Amino acid sequence: MTRYLGLEEAADPLGVSTKTVRRRVQAREWPGAKKDGNSHSAPWLIPSDELPIPASAGVDVPPKVVELREALLAGEREQTAKELARLVEDLERSGREAQRLRSDVEQERTRADQADREATLQRAAAEIASARAEEREREIGRLIEDRDRRLAELAESRDLEREHAEVEERLRAELADVQSVLGWRARRRLAKLRG
Repeated sequence: MTRYLGLEEAADPLGVSTKTVRRRVQAREWPGAKKDGNSHSAPWLIPSDELPIPASAGVDVPPKVVELREALLAGEREQTAKELARLVEDLERSGREAQRLRSDVEQERTRADQADREATLQRAAAEIASARAEEREREIGRLIEDRDRRLAELAESRDLEREHAEVEERLRAELADVQSVLGWRARRRLAKLRG
């Protein structure tokens, strides 16, 4: 037959206050707990066999039963500790995985930003090269006009051949530089200018 204990009787062997026992009863930790009467203020009664330790108030419990019960509780604590350790390990592993994923996302974002910057720089370099080529083309046109003017002036001078050769050499060198930069487009324009 089940023996029922009051709040104070149950609190003493548990080593807790009666308030703690009352909260645990109200939390339905001991499903067999019941009120001793129908009124709201009736005292609670807790079945002794549902308590986590033997209720020793007036009950003789053989030492072997106490040892077995403590061993069972120790085993449950050990199992709970192992499970808690496993959960902590899983949580740490998940945290490391989340950190790795955040790092991967950040690296991808950095790579994308770098690719955007490189594309912008390449576009700017192409625009600068195009502007320089056009400026160089205009400069060549001015040099050709200048050469023609000088040739006309030097025709009257006795150093005509020497200066003409120097100008031609310089223009050929400049023309070779420009041709390597401008390609077929510049050669076509130069051909028109000469023609």
